[in-house]
Amino acid sequence: MAEDIFFEHFDLLADTPGGVQKLRELILQLAVQGKLVPQDPNDPPASQLLKEVEVEKQRLVKEDKIKKQKPLPEIKPEEVPFDLPEGWEWVRLGSCIELISGQHLKPDEYHQKKEGIPYIPGPSDFGFESPNPKRWTIKEQGPVALKNDILITVKGSGVGKLNTLFCDKAFIGRQLMAIRSIVVQQQFIKMVLSNAYRRFQDKRIGIAIPGIGRTDILNFLLPLPPLSEQHRIVTKVDQFMTLCDELEAKKEKQKTSHARLNKSALQALRESKTNDEMEANWPRVKNNFRQLFTTPESVQELRSTILQLAVQGKLVPQNPQDEPASALLERIREEKQRLVKEGKIKKQKPLPEIKPEEVPFELPEGWEWVRLGSTGVCGTGKTPKTSDREFYDSGEVPFIGPGQITGQGHIIAPDKYITKKAFEHSNIAKEKDILMVCIGGSIGKCAVVRNKVAFNQQINCISPLLVEFKYVFYAMKTSIFQSSLLSKSTGSATPIINRLKWEELKIPLPPLSEQPRIVAKVDQLMTLCDELEYNLYQSHPDGEKLLKAVVEKFSSSGQPSETIYQIKTLYQ
Repeated sequence: MAEDIFFEHFDLLADTPGGVQKLRELILQLAVQGKLVPQDPNDPPASQLLKEVEVEKQRLVKEDKIKKQKPLPEIKPEEVPFDLPEGWEWVRLGSCIELISGQHLKPDEYHQKKEGIPYIPGPSDFGFESPNPKRWTIKEQGPVALKNDILITVKGSGVGKLNTLFCDKAFIGRQLMAIRSIVVQQQFIKMVLSNAYRRFQDKRIGIAIPGIGRTDILNFLLPLPPLSEQHRIVTKVDQFMTLCDELEAKKEKQKTSHARLNKSALQALRESKTNDEMEANWPRVKNNFRQLFTTPESVQELRSTILQLAVQGKLVPQNPQDEPASALLERIREEKQRLVKEGKIKKQKPLPEIKPEEVPFELPEGWEWVRLGSTGVCGTGKTPKTSDREFYDSGEVPFIGPGQITGQGHIIAPDKYITKKAFEHSNIAKEKDILMVCIGGSIGKCAVVRNKVAFNQQINCISPLLVEFKYVFYAMKTSIFQSSLLSKSTGSATPIINRLKWEELKIPLPPLSEQPRIVAKVDQLMTLCDELEYNLYQSHPDGEKLLKAVVEKFSSSGQPSETIYQIKTLYQ
């Protein structure tokens, strides 16, 4: 039976990406389809309940407590999304609720004195138990919500979000509407609406402040069970949601504990002062790889630690026979002078010397702190005039922007290609050059060029000279370089760093002979990280397939669950 799969594999379902949230959605889906609790043939049908609703509405209209409602459109067969159990009815939500629209108040209509009732302008002020004194209002005529009313956001990005009013009554703003049930169980209506968030999002109209109207809520299709069954469904859903809460709390506790253990192990590596200490601390990580790195976040932390160790000279032993980095820097300077003399590059302005107080940590013997621009030739991209079709039609060289540089350090296929005629109006990067995004939300993303590309003005490029290009790439990906990049950037909403400041960023430079050894070790460990991530990815499909199967089987079966005890036992 479908529910047996659900119970027996609850943990596996919850372990899929977003698993607990998917379980919550599944529980609500089953509830509104009448598949969560058994039907009782002795329950008065929903058709009888609708008659009671109509009688109550007439009484409220007669007593001038609600306004007479306009007739709602009939439900057409093609509107019905699924069949309902015996005794249920499809109805418009407006047929069994009172809907109160919010109204904007002017500043002089509310004050800080504790007189009158609270004012809730929008969803950020939802459901308070102790109203903010600044929101008290002297106005009581108009859209007043009462305790336990369902508040629904009808304007802005949060359209469809729900809450319950906990204070006795409140004046609501125009971003909100209040839903008050008539005879029908209020929590059942809230449960159904909470499963319809995406549908309300899809109905939003408007550009500046998109929203939904009264008609969208009043015409909403509600699957209505008998009143007694509504209470049973709400009770069962509450039990399931409590279990999901407990499971989430347990998993969060496990995640926190695991993260602490993970951090401790990696911190020991990072704080190793010598290669001997590094060798002593490494087995703790190596021997517990599968236990320590079980989440994408933990693997990413491992990658970051590997890069940090690499640029600190702690990943491979030093060889005192290696020519020091200072000699390599002198050869780079000579190479630049030669290229300037041959007219292949422009003469570079001298970069400022690195002061002792700028150095974030000490380096091994033979290493040097250097400015990024000292290791190669730097440049910024340009965009050929897009209106000139000769620059783009039949183009063969990829023209890339920040969107083509991935967080994993790859360059993906672009939308545009430029012609050779456009080369003089752009900037070309060749194989082994390194590109880095230097503006916007993706600032700091970088990639090694594998084949010739052109790039726009949001990207800087360095062509390493004599140094191992992949070492420079790894140094630019370290957290210390990325932090320095952001600290030197200007603009808060859109960070940007110009090329001159970018060239002045610092990296640790090892002897040339040591650089390939570091790169080889980093490559080896990054491959191991790739395998860990792949195994994590592979562990999810079974749960995802199972979750899909459960949804399909539940959707096609009419068998309700009979107990939640089996779920409890899975994680106790």
